[in-house]
Amino acid sequence: MNSKHFYYLMLILILIFFSSGIVLAQDNIPKVNKSCLTCHQREGFSTKHDGKEISLTVDPAVLADSVHKNNPCTTCHMNIQG
Repeated sequence: MNSKHFYYLMLILILIFFSSGIVLAQDNIPKVNKSCLTCHQREGFSTKHDGKEISLTVDPAVLADSVHKNNPCTTCHMNIQG
């Protein structure tokens, strides 16, 4: 095997390695958020704070298209209990 073939093979192996990690990470994150979205995707889900009603509804389609799509809800919302 010449060096050109070796470098192509290494590049392919590296790409496979990193892409499989991305796929695995994406598979795990929705499972974490799925528990939160069970309630939070319901229209009208809310709470009251200082006498004002605060919407807690999260649109899953908007979440999936946002910068937060790869973050588990519990990264920021650590002390929340359902």
